[in-house]
Amino acid sequence: MKKKALLLVYDFPPYNSVGALRPAAWRKYLNEYKVDTIVVTRDWAINANFKNAYIAPSSFNTVIDTEDEFGKILKAPYFPSIANKILLKHGEQRFSFIRKSFSALDEIGQYVLPTGTKRSIFLAADAYLKQHKVDVIIATGDPFILFKHASDLGKKHHIPWIADYRDPWSHYLERKNNWLYRFYRKQELRTVRSAAAITTVSQYLADKLDQYFPDIPKQILPNGYDPENVAKCMAIQQQSDVLTIAHAGTIYDWHPLERFLDAVGTWKKQNNGRLRLVFYGLNQLERLTDYLNTYQPELRAMVECTPRMPNEEMLIELRKANVMLMFNYYAYMGTKIFDYIAIERTILLCFENDPVAKELKDKHYLLNDSDNPPQIQVDTLKQHNAGIVVQDHDQLISVLNQLQQEFDQHGCIHSQTVNKEHFSRKYQTQLLAQLIHSIAQ
Repeated sequence: MKKKALLLVYDFPPYNSVGALRPAAWRKYLNEYKVDTIVVTRDWAINANFKNAYIAPSSFNTVIDTEDEFGKILKAPYFPSIANKILLKHGEQRFSFIRKSFSALDEIGQYVLPTGTKRSIFLAADAYLKQHKVDVIIATGDPFILFKHASDLGKKHHIPWIADYRDPWSHYLERKNNWLYRFYRKQELRTVRSAAAITTVSQYLADKLDQYFPDIPKQILPNGYDPENVAKCMAIQQQSDVLTIAHAGTIYDWHPLERFLDAVGTWKKQNNGRLRLVFYGLNQLERLTDYLNTYQPELRAMVECTPRMPNEEMLIELRKANVMLMFNYYAYMGTKIFDYIAIERTILLCFENDPVAKELKDKHYLLNDSDNPPQIQVDTLKQHNAGIVVQDHDQLISVLNQLQQEFDQHGCIHSQTVNKEHFSRKYQTQLLAQLIHSIAQ
């Protein structure tokens, strides 16, 4: 028998983010496994990928009801907060303290008052549930206020709900152990204890959540790759004119970008090597350019940066490159690793044990993994024979020499990736469907 699932999501196409890909895949494939979906999200502007799209007002002031072959989408209006209105009007450099103060009030207030920029999603879902029956509610976070909305809706309409953790909630601030951590922890314990099940992206996060919710069933649903988008790009061959290393998406403060570039600069001076570095959708452009201009101006001609682009287009561009650059996420799996594995290009992971990278991690990494530091990406690369785990700065120089030699001999870098099918988003959606059917009996 078919089931109906109501999905509360924030990031969703046309907004182009890694967080949007996960629920978009569920909507795309759940119907094949006897689950109809109703997505409740915010109304994104037509141009949803400009710099301030995340906080810009939506196109309409009412709920937009659309439907296609994959199901129904309810797009709730979005009204910027006072802090975001100030930012949109005056820019990032002005009124910083005032904006942070208003943002803090908004963040705390949405958990104790019927307010907040995501409240319209709750109202749209509530109005729908007053008229229609569904079998389960799924909220994917962050923003984790959607968990509270799902819990409240579940209690009001007597519907089981699933908490989908793409990232940690209060655990993310565990190392700081400040008032915000304690507030979030209280909200998390109060909210998620009513969930019928928890889904999350890795065993490490599942183990963390076991500390809070040992009695709630948990299902590991890794982020993955879109099998249809991957299929469209697999005929594309590597370019063969110059060794090209590509990086897709976000760089975080704990990522040793400068350490990587320093090794590249040393390698170039020692070997007069030719190399092309391409950063797709880079978020820390100023950090990159400042470092190049100050310390490695000779590398500027080798480095290219492009705007964010849809996943289908991104995979095509990545497939043209020879090597994929990935910085260590430690306890996080991230998302780009799955696209890298899927397109069968050798992954260069930097670093497993570099002293400068460790200093950055100690300074900026918030998740408390000190008891048993995991290396989730390292383990995955080894299991799937998908790339090279670089220990440190000096080994990277040696690895670049090896890659250059292989490229000069063959005009490409051979990939030996195996067993990638497990990370297909379609396969992961099938597991979610099984969970839905077990809950909504």
